[in-house]
Amino acid sequence: VSDVLQLLKQYHVNFNKIEILKKSLLEVMFSNDLSKGGNYQ
Repeated sequence: VSDVLQLLKQYHVNFNKIEILKKSLLEVMFSNDLSKGGNYQ
């Protein structure tokens, strides 16, 4: 059972890292578009 818990913990950490990466990527893309004139429709 502890192995499964370890795997779940690992997965959760990785998932959070990916979410943070996606967030910062979106923010970078968004600010790049804004600096290019920001026609974000």
